[in-house]
Amino acid sequence: MHTREAQWSTKSGDVVAYKFWYFAPDLNMLKVQARFCSAPQLEHIYHHVYYPQQNAANLSKRLYRVSANITKIEPVENGFRVHFRLENTGDEQVYIASLGKWRDGSHHLQSIGVEQEENGKWGSVGNECVEHVPGYWEILKPRDVIDGWILAVSFPEPNHRFGMCTRRIAGLKGPVRVSVGYFRDICEIQNVFEVKNPLGASSNSVELPSSRLQPSPD
Repeated sequence: MHTREAQWSTKSGDVVAYKFWYFAPDLNMLKVQARFCSAPQLEHIYHHVYYPQQNAANLSKRLYRVSANITKIEPVENGFRVHFRLENTGDEQVYIASLGKWRDGSHHLQSIGVEQEENGKWGSVGNECVEHVPGYWEILKPRDVIDGWILAVSFPEPNHRFGMCTRRIAGLKGPVRVSVGYFRDICEIQNVFEVKNPLGASSNSVELPSSRLQPSPD
């Protein structure tokens, strides 16, 4: 079988793509698939569009910087609501995987987590497990900020299984930080496991309100 693909883009941003299949040995059978996507459609499905390889010089981490800070921690049932602020402090825009917004309008990001240190290692103490490639993202231009929150919760035992993930740490016993992964372009979001130099940022650690902390077994 022989295949050939081609893609064209109009001045308005629409994309037309064709794929041809020729079946050997006599090549007298032909199958053609054609796709058309308007510019508005592509705003939501950019990952279907071909992206050329970027110049290595443009992938410098110095151009893509994000700062993360915890702005407030408030007690809720079974844990805490950790509020954060992200700021693009680099010279290029970045992409952050998103789940939309909470009811109060705060950002509900998919690629951010709340972590706690145990035995010298930082691990998640959040209540969400990312199991799929994000279909939506926020574009953070230089000097732009995003405010949102994420839950830190207690589980009754360590190595708690939820979704396809396992949370190693059980209780909430000390300071926490927020960590975020971000991307140079949409192609990285759609191929997160193939990113050679992933980007990320972590905030300073902040103590949890002592009145709601789970006592240490020690």
